[in-house]
Amino acid sequence: MRFLLWSLALAACAAICLACSVPVFRYALERWPAEPYDVIVFHRGPLSKDQQAALEWLKKQSEAETPITNLLVHAVDLGAKPDEGFVKLWEKFKGERLPWMLVLYPRSLGIPVPAWSVPFSSGNAKALVESPAREKIAKATIGGATIVWLLLESGNKEKDKAAATLLKKELTRLEKEIEIPEVPDDGFYDPENPPEPQKMKIEFPVVRISRTDPAERAFVSMLLRIEEDPVSYTHLRAHETSLHLVCRLLL
Repeated sequence: MRFLLWSLALAACAAICLACSVPVFRYALERWPAEPYDVIVFHRGPLSKDQQAALEWLKKQSEAETPITNLLVHAVDLGAKPDEGFVKLWEKFKGERLPWMLVLYPRSLGIPVPAWSVPFSSGNAKALVESPAREKIAKATIGGATIVWLLLESGNKEKDKAAATLLKKELTRLEKEIEIPEVPDDGFYDPENPPEPQKMKIEFPVVRISRTDPAERAFVSMLLRIEEDPVSYTHLRAHETSLHLVCRLLL
């Protein structure tokens, strides 16, 4: 089993908008809304008291005045003649029993498989929203990190250690070598939101995840299903040279 590697950012640090005082990735992070995931809870007839409470809790996370998740939650009663589109989804991805929760990637990505497909329960609802690793990624990104690298371990300690060592070595080197270009005096910026130079820095923190961590079961599923061939250690070594460590970006 291979370890998998992603870099999580809206753009590479080299993608600096020279006509603007703010790097593209930072501008996008602060101003572009996150595209939602569709979460569909299939059931037949009334939900139990605990299941209904879990559904209401899940909706609250995305429908509050200041939502903490980018989820669109749909409750679909298969016994009440639901929309044909939901029926087709159920027929294609039906679970072992009802109620069942299907989590779909943002529509613009065009990914044909669900991000996560599990029985609906309060525990799985919370696992979808709460993730220690995603909290670390968010905190690092908000704190000004250029790119947050995510290492999803394989379970093979020797290979995981080798991958982490290589990643740390190369990212430390890149942090020292890469520089953000100076903004010209006549560079454009929003006068109501002038740039804050102290936030512009080159920093590549790494977050490691065990694919067997129960607290990350939803996140792990999302990562493993998002593309057919995430970057492996073998692939990483093949793209390593004396000057560059090349890795695909999860955009």
